[in-house]
Amino acid sequence: MAETEYDVVAYPGRAFPQAHPERLAVIGKLFGMSPVPVTKCRVLEIGCSEGNHLIPLAYNYPDSEFLGVDLAVTAVSVGQKTIAELGLKNIELRAEDLLEFPASAGKFDYIVTHGIYSWVPQIVRDKIMAVCRDHLSPNGIAYISYNAMPGGHVRAIFRDMMRFHTRAVTDPAAKIAKARACIRFVASGMTNSDDPLSKLMRDEVDRHLLDKDEGVLYHDDLADINQPYYFHEFMSHANQHGLNFLGEADYFELSARNFPPETAEVLSRMQKDDPLLREQYMDFMKCRRFRQTLLVRQDAPFSDVRVARQIRTLAAASAIKPVSISPDLSVDVEAKFKNPKGGMITLRQPLAKAAFLHLGSAYPRAVPFAELVSAARQILGPIATTPADEDDLAEILHEAYSVDLIDLQSGPATFTMTPGERPTTSAVARLQLQTVDDDLVTNLRHAQIRVEPGLSRKLIELLDGTRNRADVIEALADWAIAHPPAEGEPPTRAAWQQRFAAEIDRGIAGVASMALLVN
Repeated sequence: MAETEYDVVAYPGRAFPQAHPERLAVIGKLFGMSPVPVTKCRVLEIGCSEGNHLIPLAYNYPDSEFLGVDLAVTAVSVGQKTIAELGLKNIELRAEDLLEFPASAGKFDYIVTHGIYSWVPQIVRDKIMAVCRDHLSPNGIAYISYNAMPGGHVRAIFRDMMRFHTRAVTDPAAKIAKARACIRFVASGMTNSDDPLSKLMRDEVDRHLLDKDEGVLYHDDLADINQPYYFHEFMSHANQHGLNFLGEADYFELSARNFPPETAEVLSRMQKDDPLLREQYMDFMKCRRFRQTLLVRQDAPFSDVRVARQIRTLAAASAIKPVSISPDLSVDVEAKFKNPKGGMITLRQPLAKAAFLHLGSAYPRAVPFAELVSAARQILGPIATTPADEDDLAEILHEAYSVDLIDLQSGPATFTMTPGERPTTSAVARLQLQTVDDDLVTNLRHAQIRVEPGLSRKLIELLDGTRNRADVIEALADWAIAHPPAEGEPPTRAAWQQRFAAEIDRGIAGVASMALLVN
């Protein structure tokens, strides 16, 4: 296969939590579908690169099957090597042209296409839709991300500048350097004017361009093809290929909660009459620049009305905490809860307040609805609750998910908070610590977390399932002697042993809280 530009300049691959089959399954359930359980499903990724999205999934779900295809031979080869090192048997990465995707590939329960649609010719976009149409299972869900309008106009301004500035440059490294120089020069000329357009331009430079990875800059902004679409254009294309709109991978994007009441009321009426029209007008008001749209087959059994009662079949997770140290759980007394992103919810119902208290203490574990109700009632003690309170709690959890305050999960967790006799961290994370330069690893919640060099990193590496706690203490003491502190006299080996013996359980609990522990 011929070398591509992605072989010349690598595109940074990573896991996409928003494209996790678990996320897609939850949203499918909320719209009345019966998605195939993530624990035993088939997943296809179009444009898989090195497999940084698929490989952690294959590790987490050994009874599921994963296939990735990509034109970049170099990236696929790297991913194939990683698969071999991990000994995974349920995943395959292929370096092949999507236009030659075989009809014999069968049906997939989840199809993911991230960062491809806006950057390929029309014939490939048609093929993406055709593959989704022909290869989605009856309850299958496809994820397709793309640059959106009208926000795409802002991005195009700087894209045009950089492409003009680098029009005579062919060497990729020189092109990237010259494009960065262009942006710095343009930024230096932007005044502190209160002109709204100037503010918009400065925001684009500060938030999206100056620190952008060179691979992203080269392939996204300097590419010959970078076509944003209005939502109605994208959906027209999908409809032509027998596909319907399900929702957005970021479920909160479907909410009109942050609009003024009169605007939200008009959008609510649109939802009843024409949900797609509502989405387009929300894009206009948000100046949306990027979408992560979920599609289903036109014969898929789904509802345009979200089904909050499905919450009872799901589990909730959130790092949410009460604003007050000791919130009052009494009836009709307000208590505010806040998550790390700054989102806030005010609750008055005792069962809901107790449930949110439990969610925060249980995090990162997801708590099934029935267990959450039981734990909340234990917290409440003598404060009485009714079955109607459970219905209210389901509605409140749905609303909290709609505004990105909590996560929802349909299947069992792939990590544990209770370490075994020989604690074991994710083999994917341990391999990434050895091979990745930016200290980022993918945890068992499919999120990117940073593990700084030092004691925590060494502990994660040592917890490979071959050592009990005593063995880990000895290995840490050896490591500490070989890596003494920069300042002061290092303790003796015996002193290190004593320190680590006192701290080992807390250290392992810290690793568990990072969702890195499988045993």
